[in-house]
Amino acid sequence: MAEPGDLAVPVQIATEAEAPQAYKAMAGPGAAGTQTDLDFYLAWMDGLKGADVIAMYGCAGPVGEYTPGTMSLQDSQALFQKLKTIRPTLLSQAELKNPPTGGAMSLSIQTGDERAVLTFNGPWFVVYLASQNKLWVFDAEQEQVQDACGEIMETLSDNMNLNAGAPPPLYYGTYLYENGGEAVDSLYAVNTQSYVMARVTDYGGMKRILSGLQEYQPDGTNPDGLGFLVRTKNHRTYVYLDGSDAALTKSCLAALGNAPLHPSWIIHMNPGRIVSANGITKRQTLDALATFLKEKVIVQPETRSQTGPANLDMPAGLFTLKLEFDSGVIYDISGYDYLDGTGPLSIYTSDLDTTIHYKMTDATALGQYIKQLK
Repeated sequence: MAEPGDLAVPVQIATEAEAPQAYKAMAGPGAAGTQTDLDFYLAWMDGLKGADVIAMYGCAGPVGEYTPGTMSLQDSQALFQKLKTIRPTLLSQAELKNPPTGGAMSLSIQTGDERAVLTFNGPWFVVYLASQNKLWVFDAEQEQVQDACGEIMETLSDNMNLNAGAPPPLYYGTYLYENGGEAVDSLYAVNTQSYVMARVTDYGGMKRILSGLQEYQPDGTNPDGLGFLVRTKNHRTYVYLDGSDAALTKSCLAALGNAPLHPSWIIHMNPGRIVSANGITKRQTLDALATFLKEKVIVQPETRSQTGPANLDMPAGLFTLKLEFDSGVIYDISGYDYLDGTGPLSIYTSDLDTTIHYKMTDATALGQYIKQLK
C-alpha cells in the first residue's frame, strides 16, 4: 500500500513547448525573494506529500534531441525526495542584474490547489507559485543546493536521453562480463556500524556511483563503517569505503540520510536459500515473504547490538519469525506492535550469535503479515 509521502504519478518528461500550461509562469526575471517569501515556499515544500501531487513535469537543458515520455515511478520518487531537501538562501536585488546563461532544469508540480514551477540555472533557484502569482529568485550557490540540483538534473538528463521505460542495464565488475554480462539488480548504501542499508533507486545516481566504484581502489580500512552493496542475479559484492573518495562517501551518506532504512541482514540474505519460515516450506510463500521483508520492513537509524539471542517479554503484541537457510544458519526475528504503528524489532543470526535491535516505522504491517503465514 502506498504511503502518503509516495508519489502516485510519475514525472512526465516534457519541455515548455510541449506542456506550456504546466510551465506557465510570470514573464520577466522575477524579484529577489524576501525571507517571508522563502519561509512560505519552504513551508509549502515541507508540507507537500507525494499523494498530493496530481501531475509533475520535468526537463533539463540545453535540449537537443531527446526522448519525451514518462520517467519510472521509482526514479520519480527519488527525484521528488531529493527536491524536498533543497534549501536555497536569499539573493540580493543587485545580484539580479547579471542573469546566468547556459543549462538549466525546470520542474512543474501540480496539486489540487497549487501549481509550482521550479527552475535551477546554476547560481539561481527560481520559484513560481500560482497561488501567489509571484516569481521569486533565490541563491543556489550553497554546496547542498548545487549537489541536489545536480543529481536531479542528471536524473532528468538520463531519462530524456534514454527511454525512461527501458534504460540500458548497468554493470559492475569485470567478472560480470565473463559470466555473460550480468546486470546490476540493486545497489545499497551500507552502514556497518548501525547494521542498516538504504537502496539507491534513481538511475542517474546508480550510474554515477557504479562508475565511481569501478575505478575505486580501497586500501582495506573502513573507519566510518560506510560502503555499498552491489547485487546481481547471482552475485553479491560489498565495497567498503576508506574515506579517500569524497564523492562516494557523500553519495553513501546522502542515501542513508534520505532513503528508507532496511535491516542489513534482511537485505543481505539470499531468498532462494530460505528453506523454512515458521515451519512453512512452500517455495512460493517463502519467496513472497522474502520480498515483503526486503521491501516493507523499514527501521529508524538508532540501533544497538548484543551477544546471544534477544530476551523476549510476552506482551499481546509480540510476533516471531524463524527463518532457516540451507546453510544451517537461523534468523530469529521478533517484534512488538505497540498498536500505534511503531514497535521494536530484534534480529538474531545464529552464525554470529548476535542480535541487532531496531525501531520499526510500521510494526503493524509486519506483525499482521507474519501471523497470516500458512
